[in-house]
Amino acid sequence: MKEILAGILKYIKILLIVLVVISIISVIISRVFEFATSAVFYYAAMISFIVAFLSVSGSVKSAADSNYMRASPSVHDSSKESMRLRESSFGFLIFMTIIGALLMIISNLLARSGL
Repeated sequence: MKEILAGILKYIKILLIVLVVISIISVIISRVFEFATSAVFYYAAMISFIVAFLSVSGSVKSAADSNYMRASPSVHDSSKESMRLRESSFGFLIFMTIIGALLMIISNLLARSGL
């Protein structure tokens, strides 16, 4: 039980660090280029969603490539590696989707406050 809680806390900590870094970059961009801060956060959320989608679509494409399957030493090893990459991609999809949703919430809060 402690390992699960420690893993969840580590995931939340990494999530918050990435969110803070993206937020700082978004605020700097909005100040330098004089854009509305809420719009910059909105576009950051959209970029996050696009990156999440592309990470999964790339892993699916490489898993279905027949030339990749023929070049590998064994089908079992390549399918095991493909499954590991797919699981990793879906983990990244979930991570970036959470980041995007949080950025979208921040964008909506900023838009309601007029920033």
